[in-house]
Amino acid sequence: MPGKDKIVFVSFSFDDNWLAASNDHGNIFILNISENKLVKQFSVRQKPLLIRFHPSMLKLLVVTEGGEIINYEGSDFKEVSRNTFTTKPKLISVDPSGQNVLALGSESIEIFDARASMMANQIKLTSPVKKPLFLGYDRFGQQVSLITEAGQVLTWDPINLRMVRELKLQSGEYSGSRSVIHSASNNYGGDRFVVGMQEVFLPKGGLDQMKNQPERRNILVYYDWTTGQEIKRMSIRYRVDYMAQGPGASNLAYFSKDNNAVWLVNYEKGEISSSVKLQTSPNVISFSNNNEIFAIGDVEGKVMLYNVERNSPAEINIQSPTLDRGYAAQRITSDQLAIKGTIAGGQRINKVQVNDQPAEYDFNGGFSANVALDPGKNKVRIVAENSEKQTIVRDFYVTYEPEAKSQSQKHATKGKRVALVIGNSNYAYGNKLINTVNDAKAMAAALQTIGFEVISIIDGEYEKIKNAVFAFGDRISDVDVSLFYYAGHGLEVDGVNYLIPVDANIQSALDVKQKAVALTGVLRTMEFTNDEGLNMIILDACRNNPFPTGKRGGSGLTKVQAPSGTLIAYATDPGSTASDGEGANGLYTGELVKQMLIPQRIEDVFMNTRNKVEELSKGAQRPWEEARLKGVFYLK
Repeated sequence: MPGKDKIVFVSFSFDDNWLAASNDHGNIFILNISENKLVKQFSVRQKPLLIRFHPSMLKLLVVTEGGEIINYEGSDFKEVSRNTFTTKPKLISVDPSGQNVLALGSESIEIFDARASMMANQIKLTSPVKKPLFLGYDRFGQQVSLITEAGQVLTWDPINLRMVRELKLQSGEYSGSRSVIHSASNNYGGDRFVVGMQEVFLPKGGLDQMKNQPERRNILVYYDWTTGQEIKRMSIRYRVDYMAQGPGASNLAYFSKDNNAVWLVNYEKGEISSSVKLQTSPNVISFSNNNEIFAIGDVEGKVMLYNVERNSPAEINIQSPTLDRGYAAQRITSDQLAIKGTIAGGQRINKVQVNDQPAEYDFNGGFSANVALDPGKNKVRIVAENSEKQTIVRDFYVTYEPEAKSQSQKHATKGKRVALVIGNSNYAYGNKLINTVNDAKAMAAALQTIGFEVISIIDGEYEKIKNAVFAFGDRISDVDVSLFYYAGHGLEVDGVNYLIPVDANIQSALDVKQKAVALTGVLRTMEFTNDEGLNMIILDACRNNPFPTGKRGGSGLTKVQAPSGTLIAYATDPGSTASDGEGANGLYTGELVKQMLIPQRIEDVFMNTRNKVEELSKGAQRPWEEARLKGVFYLK
């Protein structure tokens, strides 16, 4: 980046094609990542506290330390609006939909509606907050939490502006110790948060001016967002001064001002997975949304991009096949893959396995194996075990695209598959739907036929649906395919899609935000927990809108950009209604379950469904999909 002022913020666009970086003098640089080209440079005159690309289109939001809120649009990033918070913000955060911007001031948290370009509301603070470190939303955008250096956690409902709970985070492993939090962050799914904590305690024998001084112990502590209960802790050498999290459970990065290095942490395993040593001091770090690129901004005005290496690949090197950075980009036309590689690092390796089968290993570091491939994306896992029974793991992906074969020669892609299926019909405060329960049962049966483990919810109330989404997220952390299906009422309010529980009494757009389940929460759950597999979301949720939501509520669902590795399918196009059909099933789901049982690519499943529905409805119902798949997939 031009200049030598320290980089204070780095942000990736949601499609990971663009990178925005800013320095402490308010200069902003827009980089086209694929072309490695600086495409725009401009100044906002003040230090930016936030730079964020809009989730679904090329829009850029900038908030400065003086409280200015500036929006830019288009490929040339032209300024289109400028507003100002009434308070000078200490911390800034944005909800999952990218609509509401929070600013923590000395007496309140102001909420700015970026879509309407106006101040929406404010949460009054009962007392000043000392040394705040983190402000952020949960995955559904229905809770806001503030964490302070002293470990105070305050959580509010940003819609009705009520405090939900107050927690105190502390280690307490040593009697009389004092816990100080230096950095905090929530994960992309918004259900966990991590703090970098330093515990200061008295040594044995007490203090001594000459020898015994207070001792310090640095730890990362992993908490559940909802309960505040500690899940896991990990001892580390250096104090955590800044941290960032990526979509996946294996991606947390931090740095300390005491050392010019950045460490990547797999906090599910509780271990350091890799580190980067720098010539200068880092000042900000960030992961891309596809989990493949890692950015570091330093104090001398440089932004460095690194590939995110998975599972200690520096110790397991693949010689054949030749792999590139693209996820499952390697195309194979044969159903057999020959693998050769080496294991570096000087460890004594006793055995090597590839996809749970023994590989040939020459004890000089070389190994080889043959792997059978299924049509579509294939995961290859190499596990080396040393003499101390410790394992080194390396994953990579290839896509097998078979030459044209007869239907009898095709076979299903193997791998773990989990689905959450919801069918809502018996609405307490709205029109009862005819075939949604039948649709959900037909979908569950079809998915079980092709190897899915299915969680089914019929006539789900608000808490039941949210708990099911949480449980679903816990079960898809290591699957090849996850699928979410919903049949029932669905509404769009202020550009956000909501799934309506059967107990929701909807009288206004505000009721929708409070009593319905935001689709962004489901998206974030799947993108975070299953960041390596295929994610599918199928919404047969546009039948009608019987709720009095006013001018701001649409009759159908709005377009949502699919995250990387995700396919989102809608029963009909935005703002339209879908047919309940003349038989036991709705028109869309009735055709979809038929296509899912035919051996064909996943894209063909939805294309053929779309064509048939348009034909049977004489063009009145037009299904559509948004997809950003990372490979070729077959369900059957």
